[in-house]
Amino acid sequence: MGIYIIGDMLLSDITPRMMDKYYRDLLSVKTVSVNNRKPTSEYLTPHTVREIHKLLRSAFNQAVRWELISRNPVLNATLPKEEHKERDIWTAETLSKAMEVPQKNASHFVRGFLRLNHFAQ
Repeated sequence: MGIYIIGDMLLSDITPRMMDKYYRDLLSVKTVSVNNRKPTSEYLTPHTVREIHKLLRSAFNQAVRWELISRNPVLNATLPKEEHKERDIWTAETLSKAMEVPQKNASHFVRGFLRLNHFAQ
């Protein structure tokens, strides 16, 4: 009896070439709303595919440790390239002005700053 993954494919039958195709196919999957948040793009992004890759890499590494398969098929798979956007960096003057915002608007400033900081990582 074998261990099955997606559909009726055996773990041992999964190859890096299949994973390449899987990752390419994911780029044509339409995004869905989660928690009433509108998706930022129509299709899954290379970043999302890379996050899925991280999860699969971990799962396949565990399968190797458990000796269910001899090698991890995602390690040699080709991931889609991500485009990194140029970030706007606040000048000291802009930051100083933002710090002068009245207290009632401070929560907007903090959320904006945290959002900028999140994208900077």
